[in-house]
Formats: sequence, C-alpha cells, structure tokens
Amino acid sequence: MFGRPKNKDVRTREYLTENEVDELMKAAVRVGRHGQRNRTMILIAFRHALRVLELVSLKWQQSDLKQGQMHVTRLKDGVNSTHPLRGVEEAAKRLQIVASIRVYIRTRCAANAKCV
Repeated sequence: MFGRPKNKDVRTREYLTENEVDELMKAAVRVGRHGQRNRTMILIAFRHALRVLELVSLKWQQSDLKQGQMHVTRLKDGVNSTHPLRGVEEAAKRLQIVASIRVYIRTRCAANAKCV
C-alpha cells in the first residue's frame, strides 16, 4: 500500500471523549499567557463541533449573550445554524462581579497604605 494509511486502520475512534477534552482544557490554562482564551476556544469547539476555521472565524456580532445564542457559519457545504450557549449569562455575571471587586480593591488600596 502506498501513501497514507486510512484513519480507521490506525485508530479506533475519530473524536475526543469529554474527559480528554477536560484534560486538554486544564493543560491549556497552564501553558502560555492566553490560557483562559485557549481553554474557552477548546470548549466552544468541542460543544459545537466546530472546525478550526469555523472557530477562529467567529465574531462578536455572531453572539447574542442576552439570548444565550451563537450563530455559526459552517464550511464544506454545512448548514448555518444558531446554537444555544449554556451558562453564558451566569458566567458573564460572575465576571462582572469579579471585575467590580478588583476595581473596589484597587481604589481602596490606593487610598489606604495598609492594604493587604
């Protein structure tokens, strides 16, 4: 046989399990300065079965965080669709609260030299 072997002859499955994706996301957070971004990209790609180009082509205009939806433009004759974003509102609220706490601590520390 010449050329590359068929995938089915080399491995038993063509996808990652949920546990493997969790491990991949944990590793992404530990490596480099954009770990959280990379973790999020892995999660979105896994949950929505996105190809790499579909993932990196996403724009903010395709996301409606209030409705918890994301419009996906598919490649290779795929059907464009709207996907639900689970837990987005809760995550956004948590991020907003954390940011508010950080601002409060910074202003408090600036006014008080004994800030811990």
